[in-house]
Amino acid sequence: MMKEKNFPTEMKLNEMLKKLENASGSAMLSPDASAAERFRFEVCEKILIWMKAQGWSQRQLAKKLKIDEARVSEIVHYRIDRFSTDKLLEYYERLNPKADFKVA
Repeated sequence: MMKEKNFPTEMKLNEMLKKLENASGSAMLSPDASAAERFRFEVCEKILIWMKAQGWSQRQLAKKLKIDEARVSEIVHYRIDRFSTDKLLEYYERLNPKADFKVA
């Protein structure tokens, strides 16, 4: 005999939504993102790839970039709205001084 599964009550769902409102995860790029937003997203991605290739933690990356760990977390979670293009490029150039960016 199969046990019937109960769907959470509306009150329980609202509690769960409230908890998730402030949860952090990686941001997605909107399909209608501007060219500048897509570029910042790609720079964040390059920084994350660099960090993973080095086998570094966010703490180690923060030390290398000379920024707070919270800022590194924003980068690796693609919080592009919290950074200017110039600032992200500055951070990437600290990792890769010979970085070359091309506009397609």
